[in-house]
Amino acid sequence: MSQPLFMGWFWLFIVFTLLEKDNQINTVEKGKNLKIKQSTSAAGISTIASCDGHGEKAPSITFNCRHNACWFKLFYQQLIKRTNLNYEWKLVHVNKTDIALEAESKDNLWKLKDVLADTYQMSRYFRQYAPAMIKIKKEIFGGDYNKTRKIVKEMDNAELYGWMAGRYQEYDRRLREGLVKESV
Repeated sequence: MSQPLFMGWFWLFIVFTLLEKDNQINTVEKGKNLKIKQSTSAAGISTIASCDGHGEKAPSITFNCRHNACWFKLFYQQLIKRTNLNYEWKLVHVNKTDIALEAESKDNLWKLKDVLADTYQMSRYFRQYAPAMIKIKKEIFGGDYNKTRKIVKEMDNAELYGWMAGRYQEYDRRLREGLVKESV
């Protein structure tokens, strides 16, 4: 999702909390990772670039700001418990505000077939659970933005992830105890 240059971190966080689907797939690439971009977009996670590495370098998917990367990481942790990926995928800093998911290879060799298999598994997972991810995000982050904006601004990435994970765990606990209605 493209934002004007004057939009600060706070407005990006509000967009993150309200985003149901990132309808714009802003890329000139026709790379193989586009499928994962579309799946994360369907789950309300905004990305700005993807590259399959062309078999020569590490494949990556770059998120639009750290809020999206941290939210992706929460669900990615569940994904890796269920699947066997060919590469280890880690979040890395691209610049001051953007974080990318990048594959790591022990021998620095990239088999396009394995990259595609990994991104296909990720894509299926995010596409399958997209409605639930959007619902959960709205329920745990929607609300009083003025109350949380200063807190969020002062957090580093690890604190932001911990804060999001804590809110997600609390939501999950309440769901299991029947305090939250499950509609998805």
